[in-house]
Amino acid sequence: MLADRPNAVAALTQIFLDELERLLRALAGEPPLADATAPRRSRLGGISCLYRFGSSLNHDVHFHAYVTDGVFMPAAHEAGCDAPPAFLPTRPITSAAADMLPWETSGLSIDACVRIAIIDRGVPSSFQSLKHLLR
Repeated sequence: MLADRPNAVAALTQIFLDELERLLRALAGEPPLADATAPRRSRLGGISCLYRFGSSLNHDVHFHAYVTDGVFMPAAHEAGCDAPPAFLPTRPITSAAADMLPWETSGLSIDACVRIAIIDRGVPSSFQSLKHLLR
């Protein structure tokens, strides 16, 4: 159904990423926004890739999302534009998400078993680790 509907794919991808960001904010301990018009505080970091074919070259519109296990909080306005954001890590994967890991026929799969620790970011080989994770 989605193969010929790029606007639907874009909308579904945006809904998924918005909900994922909301979940990560909550898991990082950030309270929900009281005012829906308030500017966003923290943001998830990641990329998503759209795929249109499955492993046997069949039509299979799906995407993969590679996201940080936390959110980035912008520096306070007084800190100036050069101040780096703070990273707020999330709690470990919840039992609800762990229960979804074996769902093979639902069209949804979650795999959070491969992680690159924050401490490994400063190691010269961390780029190789990131490259390996994304491949």
